[in-house]
This record gives sequence, structure tokens and C-alpha cells, in this order.
Amino acid sequence: MKVKNQLSFSRFSMKHALCQLVLYPLDIMKRFVFIICLSVIALNVDAQTPVEDLIDKYREYHGATCLSLSGAELLIARPVILASPLASVVSDVQKLMVLHMSSTTDKVRSSFEANLYSTLGAYEQYGQYKSANGIVEVYAKFLDDNMVSELVIFNPNLWILNDIHGDFNVNSLEKIENK
Repeated sequence: MKVKNQLSFSRFSMKHALCQLVLYPLDIMKRFVFIICLSVIALNVDAQTPVEDLIDKYREYHGATCLSLSGAELLIARPVILASPLASVVSDVQKLMVLHMSSTTDKVRSSFEANLYSTLGAYEQYGQYKSANGIVEVYAKFLDDNMVSELVIFNPNLWILNDIHGDFNVNSLEKIENK
């Protein structure tokens, strides 16, 4: 009788061992794939554009002023944006960042300007426009021929950099140019 119990116990152990041998590596692979997926998602959530990185770098300098709006903050600011030349694309704006550098030292502004133009090499120049405050330079990051995902507007006379994110149709951007 005792032998039967040992045999049945060893059969159970054998089944359990085979299951563990087959299923355990699969369980490890599932965990590994899950961890990789979470890592990729975390990296994409935290991904910033080159201009955002530049703004983050210079926002803490003495004399620099930075404003960053998205989500509910952007909804509150929409009436102000409607009064600006961006009124035709206000519904497409998802994030707005403004960096004002005129109160920083000459050394910081010089460094900022060099870094800015180096960073803008990743963007296409969309145009230069005369305004009451001097020449305004506009750069864009295109998704395709008709869609822009990011607009960068820089006024070197006022030392103001605007970084605007959204899905902008090129036709709606042309309405801005005509204002």
C-alpha cells in the first residue's frame, strides 16, 4: 500500500515538474515582454521634442520667464489665444510653451541663441514675417505634406520663443500668415 502512495505521489511530482518545465519559461517570457512594453510606454510618455528640451534647459536661468499650458490650463487661456494671430488654429492647439529671455544676461542669451539655431536644424523653416516688434521666424515639424505637428516661433528682437503643439492643417496656418 505504501508503494502505491509513493508511485502516485511521484506521478504527481512528475506531472507537476513537467508543467513547471513547460509553463515556467513561458511565465518568465510573459513577464519579460510585459516589462519591455511598460518601459517603451514610459519612454514615449516622457518623450520631448528638441525645442521642449531647450526650453527646459533655459527656463531656470535668472531673468528667464517660462509659461507652459496644456489640458485644462489651455482651455482657460483659449480666450486670450483667440485675440492673437493664432485664432484660426486655436482649436487645434494641444500644448503651448513660451520662453521669454530678454531679462537674462548677454552671455545666457548668446548661449541660448546658439543652442536654439542648432536645435532648429531638425525643423523646416516655414517663413519669416515682419511684425510691429521686428522679424519673426517660424519653423515647423511636418507630419506629412498637409499636416504640421509643431510650430516654433522666435522673435530675436524680443527674445521670445513660442513652441506650439497640435495637429495643424497647412491651409489653416496660411490664414495666420495673412493676418
